[in-house]
Amino acid sequence: MINILKYCLFLIVINTANCQTISSTDTLNNSSENNNSKIKYEDIYKNINLKINRSLLDMEIPYFVVKDIEGKEFDSSKTKRLAIYNFWFSACAACIGETEILNELHNKFKDKVDFISITFDSKNEIEKHNINHPTMSRQLSLNKDFIKNLNMNIGYPTTLLVFDGKVVKYQLTGVSSKETIDSKIFMFGTYYKFRSAIEQILEKLEK
Repeated sequence: MINILKYCLFLIVINTANCQTISSTDTLNNSSENNNSKIKYEDIYKNINLKINRSLLDMEIPYFVVKDIEGKEFDSSKTKRLAIYNFWFSACAACIGETEILNELHNKFKDKVDFISITFDSKNEIEKHNINHPTMSRQLSLNKDFIKNLNMNIGYPTTLLVFDGKVVKYQLTGVSSKETIDSKIFMFGTYYKFRSAIEQILEKLEK
């Protein structure tokens, strides 16, 4: 929880996701009634989460055409109706943990969902990374400015579940270690969140 709160405070500083910094009057709207009121981390987190939620859900993935690391053309308009975009980089420990979750989802839904992995790492860096941390996703190496336009500069790892070009589910954080019980619970929760959302959409499509 502490790491999440630190991450939220960091988001305020860098003003990501086009969120405006929460003013003291927004956070402490009852300050006139209680001069001893203090800003609570929980309140800040709720406000940030609400703003990010409004910014991300139903966000349209920009149209773009690039080459993947194998030299094949990737066209964002030609993915399956369901697609998962994962933004990561090799020095991000939390990104590595999320790779396993995405691989599990890929194994289950690869015929119904496209998986796209996006990083600013070079092709050589990606290939070295894949030796110890293989991914089932299609891999794109793009420059940082281009990536900022795709994931709204929220941070890493960021995972977006997209249906018909719009974000319907997302995950903004990860875990740097898989050894603790809390980390395993978090990873399972992330896996189940995306799995459940995908299954619900597929069920509706099949009716």
